[in-house]
Parts: sequence; C-alpha cells; structure tokens
Amino acid sequence: MPLLPIFPLGTVLFPSSALPLHIFEERYKLMIASCLERDEPFGVALIKEGVEAGGPAIPCEIGTTARITRVERLADGRMNIVTIGGRRFRILALDHRKPYLQAEVEYIERTEDPEADAPIAARVCELFSAYYRATLALNEQWTRRVELPQRPAVLADFIGGRLDIAEQTVRQDLLAAPTVRECLEREADLIAERLAGRRAQVLAMYRQRYGVLGALN
Repeated sequence: MPLLPIFPLGTVLFPSSALPLHIFEERYKLMIASCLERDEPFGVALIKEGVEAGGPAIPCEIGTTARITRVERLADGRMNIVTIGGRRFRILALDHRKPYLQAEVEYIERTEDPEADAPIAARVCELFSAYYRATLALNEQWTRRVELPQRPAVLADFIGGRLDIAEQTVRQDLLAAPTVRECLEREADLIAERLAGRRAQVLAMYRQRYGVLGALN
C-alpha cells in the first residue's frame, strides 16, 4: 500500500480550505521536495501528542490531504508554500523509516443524504450568514448576500474551515464527524453560541459610538 507523507500540525485542515506553511525543518524540506518532484500531496493531521517543530509528534487518526499550489523558495532551502485541502483520510499504520513521518491510510467520505441533510444545511446557512454580517458590522461594513455552497457535504467542510474556533480539538471533531448531518448539527450549535456574543459586541459598539441601540438583521 502506498505511503502518504504526514505533516503533524497544531491546526486542522478541511477539504477545499487553504493552508499556508513556512517550511524550515530539514525533514520537512525533504518531504516537500519529494511531493513537488512527484506532484503528489501530503497529509495534514492535528497533533495528538508531541510538538509541532523540533521533535516527534503523534497525529490524530483523521486528517486531510494537502496539495501544494504555490511555492516561494527562500535561503537555505526554506520555503513558503500554500496548500489546498483535498481528501479526508484515516491513518491505519505509521511508518518511521524516513526522517519525516509517513502512514498507510484509507480515504474516507462522510455519509450524506442530500434531501434529508437539506433542512440542517439551510439552518447553518442562516446562522453563518448572520454571524458573518455581525462580524462585518464590527468594522462598520455590510453585505446584502453571503455566498455559501449549496450542497450540504460541501457546506459542512466550507463552514468547518472558516469557523473562528481557537480550540483545535473542536475543529478536529468536526473533521472526524462520520455523517454530513452530524457535522452540520455541531456547526449549527457552535455558530449559535458565537452569534449571540458577536451581536452583543456590535450593540455595545453602537452604544459607545452613537449612543443608540442598534438592530441586526
């Protein structure tokens, strides 16, 4: 079975999301050089145990492939790269024979039922649009329409990659959700929790600047 190079990181990558990286460790210079030569992706997985730089790390079981879309070569072999998330995978076995980690993986897809998933997808769109508008309002900006993916499975990954969540274990739970519906339900709860706080911030700003109560629609 082919081995996938694994880059354990302190962040979670979702399919179709962008991830810029600065490559400076020798082991990862080798890994990225190999991926570029073969025109192949590597895997990004959240660190479960260990450190991101300078030492070993044990990755979480579920990760996402990353395809390199841009490379800026720097001194001493260092690189700035931009990657895009691809396929979700599950690690079956780790391989330590190279300076960088590799793994036997299986590619996995979430179970989806577009018709049954549609109601919760509509709810997530409504909540995220309100959250996004409230975020813009903090900078006195506004938009009439927030463009979001229509297919529930694509929407789940789109939202997962853009939610402002500091706790990476929460983002990992979203990535690992086995069904589209489960992922969207978790996202709806997370957005709803954050929306109330964001609206409170906006109203406080209105009171401070204008001495009036604002309304968010």
